[in-house]
Amino acid sequence: MRRSIVRMMMMGWIAGCGALLTDAVSASAQVALSTAVQPTELTYPQQRVLTYRLTMTTGDREERLSVAPSPLPFANRLAVTLEGSGTLGYGIHADPGPLSDDCPRHRTSIGAFQYYTVSLPPHSTAVLVSAYRLIAAPWPHADLRVTYSFDSFSPAPSSPITFVGPPDLRSPQPVLNGVSGVRMTLTTRPLSKLGAPAHLRLGDSILIRGRSDPGVRGDRIIVRASRSAGSRRTVTSTIARVRVAANGRFSVRWQPRSRGTYGLYALYHSRRPALSNDSTPCNLPLVVR
Repeated sequence: MRRSIVRMMMMGWIAGCGALLTDAVSASAQVALSTAVQPTELTYPQQRVLTYRLTMTTGDREERLSVAPSPLPFANRLAVTLEGSGTLGYGIHADPGPLSDDCPRHRTSIGAFQYYTVSLPPHSTAVLVSAYRLIAAPWPHADLRVTYSFDSFSPAPSSPITFVGPPDLRSPQPVLNGVSGVRMTLTTRPLSKLGAPAHLRLGDSILIRGRSDPGVRGDRIIVRASRSAGSRRTVTSTIARVRVAANGRFSVRWQPRSRGTYGLYALYHSRRPALSNDSTPCNLPLVVR
């Protein structure tokens, strides 16, 4: 098992040192932390469950932590449990902040992190176990590390948090084998972004460009448009089936025939054993007037 070990001695507030330490709630708090992931190599779809372990070892006093394992892309969280000495309780929910990707289709539990309060006796070791099940083939180079976030807030004022860990404590990255997804990105001219649709007059056209990773040279990408047609009704049309170039890029120019609000997206139907079917994470918005 590969391990990434971080040991910290929280000796009061250390300002301006650039280290991983944060403001300690207790000047004498002492907890050793290490992270691990099982399996260290994942073959999808034969293997779908990843288990992450945060090992916590206390010194000569009881410690209380508030910790949140991050959501994992392409996966649902199955359970969070505590092995060894100590007790596990629920803490606060918190907004994880902006996502690194424009669209969260391949992410779960987007709205909030769940913090867990962990109470540990002196001279003890406990393991916070977080299990996730993959629900889609990960993209190539997908970051499947879990980040542990710590907080100083305690839901029980009579039991304050005594230890706040580093700002970014990450697990090891499992090695990905087997079938992978195909990450596709779209751009348009005029520019369309989530929350900022492109605008066209009826009769004008829009240039849609895309890129695939891996670059599935010679394969075809289906570019589609969905249009809202009243309450709970959507009309979908295929714009083109475009062949992917050697550099993984593809493009098509499209002239909408009807006014309305559209969503532009791409599909990949795999004929390769090592790749799965996939689609762009979100629809790019387009308004035609």
